[in-house]
Formats: sequence, C-alpha cells, structure tokens
Amino acid sequence: MNNSTSGDSTEPDVTFLQNLRRYAYGYIMFTTCLVGIFSNILAFAVLSCKSMRSSNTAVYLRCLAAVDSCVLLLAIFRYQSYFILLPEKDIITSIFQLNPYVQVYLTPFFWIFLGMSSFTTFSLSLERYLAVRWPLTLKQTCTMTTVACCLGGITLMVFLITFPQFLCYKIEKAVFRNTHIVVAKLTNDYLDAHAYMQAYDHYILPIFWYMVPWFAVATFNTLLSIEVHKSSRIRIGIPNIANPNRKLSVLIMLIVFVYMICHFPRCILAFYCLINNCSSTTEGEGVDFRTYHIVQAVADMLNVLNSCCNFVIYCMSGTRFRKEAKQLLCQFCCNSQPLMLPTMQSVHISLQGVPATPVDVRKSFNMSYKELQITPNLSPSKSMVELQIPDSCARPSSSSSCKTSPSTSCLKLPATYQNLTI
Repeated sequence: MNNSTSGDSTEPDVTFLQNLRRYAYGYIMFTTCLVGIFSNILAFAVLSCKSMRSSNTAVYLRCLAAVDSCVLLLAIFRYQSYFILLPEKDIITSIFQLNPYVQVYLTPFFWIFLGMSSFTTFSLSLERYLAVRWPLTLKQTCTMTTVACCLGGITLMVFLITFPQFLCYKIEKAVFRNTHIVVAKLTNDYLDAHAYMQAYDHYILPIFWYMVPWFAVATFNTLLSIEVHKSSRIRIGIPNIANPNRKLSVLIMLIVFVYMICHFPRCILAFYCLINNCSSTTEGEGVDFRTYHIVQAVADMLNVLNSCCNFVIYCMSGTRFRKEAKQLLCQFCCNSQPLMLPTMQSVHISLQGVPATPVDVRKSFNMSYKELQITPNLSPSKSMVELQIPDSCARPSSSSSCKTSPSTSCLKLPATYQNLTI
C-alpha cells in the first residue's frame, strides 16, 4: 500500500504510530506537562507577591501563567499522555470508557485556554509596544480596569466561539463485541453539529487560533524591538543613563519570540491543511505518511512546550523574580518559617550618639527592610531607632553591651551598633 494514502495503514505504519505516541505524546509530553504545571504555579505565586503584582504587565503574566497551567493539565488528557501510567488492559478500557467524556467535556476547554493563551500573549506584546511608543498617553489610559476588561473580552470571545462544541455531542452507551462501551455521537438537537465542527476544525482553529495571533505578535514584536533600540538610552542632562524599563521590554520580546518559535510548525501545518482542505489528523495527497505524523507530533509538542517556557524566561531576565522565587521555595521546600510573624517586638537601636538614617540601619543588618519584614520608625535627627522585628529574626549577640532578659531579644550588629535594648 502507498504511504500517501490516508486509508487503512499497513502493519509497519500501525507499529510506527504506536511507538510515536508512546515516546512523543507519552514520555516526552507527559513529563513536559508536569514540569510546566509546577513552574507555572510557582510563577503565578511569585508574580502575586506584594512587590510584583502592582503593574499591568504583572496582571498579564499572572493570567498567562494560570491559563498555561490549564492548557498543560488538559493536554495530558487531550493527547492521551496519561496512557503511559496505565497497563495495556486499562488503556483499552480508557479508550472505550473515558475518551468520549474527554472529547465532549474537556477538549473544548483545552481550545478555550489555548486561545486565551495566544490572545493574552498578543495583548501583552501590544501593551508593551504602546507603553514604549506612547508612554505618557498609555499611563493615563491603560489602568488595571482596562487590563481586566481586555482579559475579560478575550475570555468571552474564545468561550463564545468554542461553546457550541458542548452542544454538538452527546454521550451514548453501546455494546461492542459483547462489551459495554461509551461513545460520543454528533447530535443536531441544537445546531448543525457536522457543519459547525467542520468549520471549527478547518477554518476557526487554523486561522484564529494559530495564524492570526502568530502574525499579530510577530508584527508588534518587530515594532517593539525597533522602539526599544531607539530608546535604549535616555539622555536627560546626563548621557548614557540606562532605560529602567528596557529589561521589561526585553522580557516581553523573549516571551513573544519563544511563542513564535513554538507555534511556527503548527501554523505551517494549519496552513497546509487549510489550502489542501484536509483534516489536521490525516495527511493529504502526495505526502509521506510517517513524515506527516512526525511533523504533527513535533508541532503538538512545541505547542505544549510554549506553555512551559515562561518561567525559565522570567528567571533568566528578572533578578527580582529570581529573588522572590528563591525565597518562596525556601519557605515551602526547606520548611523555614515566614519572616513576618504575628508577634512583633519593638527594638530600639542606639547608634552611640550618631544620628540614624535608613541607609545606616539597612546596611547594619546587611539586608533590605523587605527581607527582614520589619516596619521601621526612623528619624534622622535622633540617635534612637525603633524597629518592629519578629522574634524569629532576632539573633542573640555575644556583645556584653546587649543585655538580655526573658522579654529581651538582641540582634547581631556590627561593633558600631552594639548598644541594643528593648
């Protein structure tokens, strides 16, 4: 039989597909999804910290982390990656008992979250380009309310487009070779299911889920890179002062660039299926059977990989993100207690007649106020500084000038700041 035919496959082709699904969609994709879910949850937690959640970009990134987590979770069922955890007999049972429910109830949500991921990436790129191109205008118009409305509009749009899928199928029980099975059957109770599914698979997904977002983010990412290159330096009075927002722009460009690379094979495959009027699961005329399915597997894996890469990008380009992630991991993985505790103490630090300034006190602890989780009451004109410090942050001092008592906690300070009382 000719491999270009989309009919019954030969035995070697069947074995090839089984091995391809086991390694590509099984071991590789399942591991990628698990790692990606963990990294996106961690990224969401870090971006939700008080010091990082205030900007519009952080809202987009948190939304992207949440949506990507859902994409990866649903991809495990959409591509049947969980089969690697099941013995052979349970795989057959899953095909006839679980897969119809996945097709009817989970697959539409997979496309909803995948569409939200693509359009959120586009909105992130557009917002950053406008912020660099017209910073003063955007600062007045692009508020948290505007971002929330934008994300809400994206969610509503992709949900309304995909919602009819829930009405196209119904679950029915049947008997196959004396075995009770469950099947998903197209139904015309609410709409012409066959026409809608054909339009969705052949036109909506290729055009609006892949090609249009890809070309849109490619356009605005190019424009953003041009604007960043123009405004890479701010010269107001003193030349060669680095732009403080340049790192954020580079971060967004990296996110979009990874998106473009990961979605490019899927865009090519979608365009091929569009012009040849063939399904995304069957090869067209004159195309080698194995080549087509390898390309499809690579496209699907890169499509899923895109939802895992953002955490790596944040760690590579964000110093503050790395710092917050490290602190969060230490709290949960190393069983360390949080620095901020309900019980606080008033600690007075005498600087031996030297007026205390915030810089002096911060340097004396060799860390920032945020790391110590302290609430300072500083007065540069006084030699006494009052700090609200948790008990767990107090370290006994070996200096004789630090008088301890049952209600006294001391901090280990440099010699200049050893006079410590409560």
